[in-house]
Amino acid sequence: MLHKFEITHYSINTAINEKKAADLLHVSLPYLSALLEQGKIPHCKIGTKLKVLTKDVLTYKNKQYKARFKTLEKLSAQAQALKMGYETDE
Repeated sequence: MLHKFEITHYSINTAINEKKAADLLHVSLPYLSALLEQGKIPHCKIGTKLKVLTKDVLTYKNKQYKARFKTLEKLSAQAQALKMGYETDE
């Protein structure tokens, strides 16, 4: 079975619209709008449109990835300490 992948190239300092930013984060537009309103991702308004820098979107995505990974490490350690069947074979 052949899988098709779409690859999009953005310059790191390019201002992109909300739709492209949401696509980069794999989130909905309303969720992205909430992130922008909360100030979690820097943005600016050009005319009536909101724009974000690609590097700011990727910085946010990287922070979220690191936080998620730390949480998973903690959960894994707890599961091992409680002997929930996730022990490593040593």
